Amino acid sequence: MKSLSYIYLFIIGTCTITQLLMGADLFVLVVLALISVGGALGLRKEPVIADWLYLMLVAYCGTLALILKTALFQTVDSNLSEPTTSCGYLLIGFTSLTAGYLASRPSAKTIGMAGLSSLFSRVDFLQLTTKLVFAVGLLLQGLHIILRPQFVPGTNVIEEGFGGFGAFYFLLPFSIAMQTALCIYQPSKRSNGITLVGMLLLIAAESVLGNVKKNIVDAALIVACSYFLFDNAKVNIKAVIAGIAAFMLLVLYINPLIHIMRPSLYGLSFEQRIDLGVKTLEDTGMDPWELADRSARVLRGYEAQYSPTGSYFYPSTLNFDRFALILPLDQITRALPRAGTMGSQIFSTIISTVLPSFLVPKEAAATPDLIAWHFGFRTIGSVSRPVVGLIPSAVAGFGVFGAAIIPFFTIFVGFRFLNLLTGSLKNNPWAISVFSSSTLLAEKEVAPFIEFFLRDFALSLVFALALKFAYSAHAQLGPKALAQMRPRRNERLES
Repeated sequence: MKSLSYIYLFIIGTCTITQLLMGADLFVLVVLALISVGGALGLRKEPVIADWLYLMLVAYCGTLALILKTALFQTVDSNLSEPTTSCGYLLIGFTSLTAGYLASRPSAKTIGMAGLSSLFSRVDFLQLTTKLVFAVGLLLQGLHIILRPQFVPGTNVIEEGFGGFGAFYFLLPFSIAMQTALCIYQPSKRSNGITLVGMLLLIAAESVLGNVKKNIVDAALIVACSYFLFDNAKVNIKAVIAGIAAFMLLVLYINPLIHIMRPSLYGLSFEQRIDLGVKTLEDTGMDPWELADRSARVLRGYEAQYSPTGSYFYPSTLNFDRFALILPLDQITRALPRAGTMGSQIFSTIISTVLPSFLVPKEAAATPDLIAWHFGFRTIGSVSRPVVGLIPSAVAGFGVFGAAIIPFFTIFVGFRFLNLLTGSLKNNPWAISVFSSSTLLAEKEVAPFIEFFLRDFALSLVFALALKFAYSAHAQLGPKALAQMRPRRNERLES
């Protein structure tokens, strides 16, 4: 990891010097550079999930803003209305966040206490459960697409439906991580690779029909991480070619197809979604350049926020704003004197998100919508779910006090649980699958961060422990059943 650290620090140093030569605001540049350098803390030889999530938080808080602004030849303070105050909040919040991360770091004795790491590394367990887990996960995701409630685009109106099946999405990352492990443990068994490719294609189709890129991106991330983190993983030329082909399929077909279909999906049934996808491919002749052009035209319809005060990277329209949390923090900072803080309202969605719809009524608006409405950077009643992030949401709730306190406790408690219950990422399909499901935490607010642990992670942990119990019972029952059967066979032979 030392070589990676040196390369990383070289890139940050180059961007910082370039920004100085461009005349960037010194305080803003120093804050973003310090945050970016902090990413080296997460580059460890034996990483846990918290290390990589911390790296992603660093990227969203500083690194990507610094690199992208430099690549676009824009100073890091351009398009910020309150650069000094915003970066002051960012520095306080990031210091709190880093303290929580360092305090959560596990010792060798307290890592992976659930005992799931060794279970998910057993070949016999993987062979017994992987295909069943995938089949159940794919079925439940299909039901989720069909039955989930839909909200009228651009409004807070939600229609009737049942979204509970979406809580079992974790089954797909589980199964992909397990099947990839089988491919690594048994490289000579071709059927494992064929099965993995089939699973990825089905997830790709499900992503298009559900209009969610995360599913296929998570699956691709799991495969890549597994081959990077397993000691005995062998990457041959066939695997490289397959990886390149999968990447091209994702970029040239799946990604633009999802964008093109999005405005037309409201009210469509499952079969109509299939027809729409097929028709789109037929209309474009499966030409990737035509798909890219249509996708770009659709994305231009979402450019209402592209202005010097609505986009950090304006006049560029490359849609990078979600990767720079300094923007929502600046939007909140400039409105704080007028709007005031939100207080406990930033936690108001937790109960309705965690509990099922038959117990608690659901609304389309999520935490980032409430924050955006309160501070005026989205129209009240319009649901667009902008990326706000952990530190900006803490400032939105309680100002400088929130920036100093909330990130520490949120990160410390959340990361501590991850470290205790998942273990090292090395040679660990269980931890890799949980990591893929948690990657979006880097851009989530305080409430969604808490919701992940109370619902998504809790369900995945319960399911994994249930698998462990069932496997243990199966292993104990097998020899006993065989022992009981042998005398009966002998009796039959004697008779």
